Amino acid sequence: MVAFALTVYLFEGDLKALGLQARPIQGWKVWVRTSLIIGIIIGFCICLGGGLWYLTGHQVPFHLIHPQDFNSAFMHMCFVAPVLEEAIYRLVICVSLNRLMGEWKTIAISGILFAVLHILYGNPSPENQLGGFFLAWAFLKSETILLPFLLHSVGNFLVLTGKIALWYFLKMF
Repeated sequence: MVAFALTVYLFEGDLKALGLQARPIQGWKVWVRTSLIIGIIIGFCICLGGGLWYLTGHQVPFHLIHPQDFNSAFMHMCFVAPVLEEAIYRLVICVSLNRLMGEWKTIAISGILFAVLHILYGNPSPENQLGGFFLAWAFLKSETILLPFLLHSVGNFLVLTGKIALWYFLKMF
């Protein structure tokens, strides 16, 4: 909260420059299409990477969520984590670094920090690295925090439903 307040102060209260506007400058339709395409690419990379990992004799770790835990997992994964992480990585880090280093270095640093955070959380999955880059890029291009927040929430919801579906699937065997 202090870092965000300091960022607002340094940007002299320019809320638009901080990404605090209601819609992406390109409109929502462009971002829905772009997000679907990138989501498919990320999904393909996950399947390909997981498949290759398995085919080379490695065990693929599954982090399952019991269906009874859906409500608490939903609140944490689809609301709390996206709000906190997007505030830190987009509103504080991206906004500050973009003025100092430019767009591409900002995306690289923010994406790497996002991945490192998830490794420290015990969730070292490649989609976190890709997601960190994509969310930073989407924030800087759309000029609104709402887009990466929604994308982060939807991505986490897909992961949550996958973990619960996998729980049911593995229970059958």
